[in-house]
Parts: sequence; C-alpha cells; structure tokens
Amino acid sequence: MRSDKILLLHIQKGEQWALEELFEKYYYRLCDFAFQYVRSVDLTEEVVSDVFLTIWQKRNELVSEGNFKAYLFTAVRNQALNYVKKEEQPLTPLDDSPLQAAGKQYRPDEQLLLKECTTRVEKLLNMLPPRRRRIFKLSRLEGFTYREIGQLLSISPRTVQNQMVEAGKQLSSSDLIDEAR
Repeated sequence: MRSDKILLLHIQKGEQWALEELFEKYYYRLCDFAFQYVRSVDLTEEVVSDVFLTIWQKRNELVSEGNFKAYLFTAVRNQALNYVKKEEQPLTPLDDSPLQAAGKQYRPDEQLLLKECTTRVEKLLNMLPPRRRRIFKLSRLEGFTYREIGQLLSISPRTVQNQMVEAGKQLSSSDLIDEAR
C-alpha cells in the first residue's frame, strides 16, 4: 500500500483509484470507530461513506501535510456526532414521565400529591442553568451515561460529572427548595 501522503496527492489530481485505495485502507477501522457513537451498522457505513464523499468533493482543498489518519478519525467522529444530534429525540417533559403515567392509577388525593411533587421538581430543575439542566435530565430522567452525554453534547465525561455534582449541590440547597414551594 502507498502512503497517505502519496494517495492524497493523487486524490488532489482527481485520480479515483487513490481514493478507493485510501477507502480500503481505513474503511473497517473507521466503521468500528463510528459504531461506538451511532450504534447502528447501517448508520456507521453511512457516516464513513459520507466522510470519503466529502474528501472527494473537497479534494482540491486537501492538505497533504500532517497526520491524515488522525484527520480521518476526527472527521468520522464529528460526522457520527452530527448524526447522533440529528437523530436525538427531544427530552420527555416530566408531565409525560413513567411516574406521571403510573400516577393515573392512584386515588385522587394521591394524584394531587404527585402533581404537586412533580411541579416542585420541575421548578427546581428550571432553576438550574440550561446546560446543567439538560445534562441532569439526560442523566437522571433519560438514563444516559456520562460518556454518552459527553458525546451528545461534545464535552468530556469529566465535564458532565462536574455539572452533575454542581446540579446536586444546587438542587439540595435549602434556599432553592424553599423557592420551589
């Protein structure tokens, strides 16, 4: 196999065989990598194919210097995250939560108490900064892991953890609880 630099030079000249060779060289490794983000074989193949299509379409803008392998993996990661964001479902409001649905089976006085609790929780969550509220809901209400949240929001899992710690501190603050009443 030829080096990436040689292949890029030929791709820039419009020689399709060079793109095919580059594709064969990295396709399976890039698919394995993309699958970690999109969790679908079909979508994985689409992500990787889109990256190679973009390389061909922008071949005149390619720079043959630097680590092209790192560029490919970064491009696939970004494309995969774009697909994940595009497919992302809106967060379920607390009113439609399983807890709320279960509440329909309770007596009227219990339903009222459940509604009051749900309203207080919603008020508490609305007092969080938007980004922290979103992270909290993704983690506690939607069941995403810190790593998955980090990938969805393009932040590190450590940042997610820090935001969750801060959310916990903020939500347990007695002043905030009093305001929510």
